Amino acid sequence: EHKRQRLQEEDKKAQDAVMSIAKGNPWIETDKQLFGKPNTDYDFKGRDPNELRQRLSFLQEDQAKLSKTINKKVMGMFEKAEQEYQ
Repeated sequence: EHKRQRLQEEDKKAQDAVMSIAKGNPWIETDKQLFGKPNTDYDFKGRDPNELRQRLSFLQEDQAKLSKTINKKVMGMFEKAEQEYQ
């Protein structure tokens, strides 16, 4: 009986945590139907985490190199002009 009660309490805590996360992240509700579906961003079985970590590391290094050579003020002005043009 004690074990059943403990499991019910843990279940309630987990449900509360899920609800709290969903409230703080509105995209979860809109993308919920895609979770676990093949060939989507949420297809975690079809992706290799180690490969994605390596890609992330490469992209972060690339971004760091580019941030040293790009004038951020000019990029901001360019983006603003581009938005005004559209």
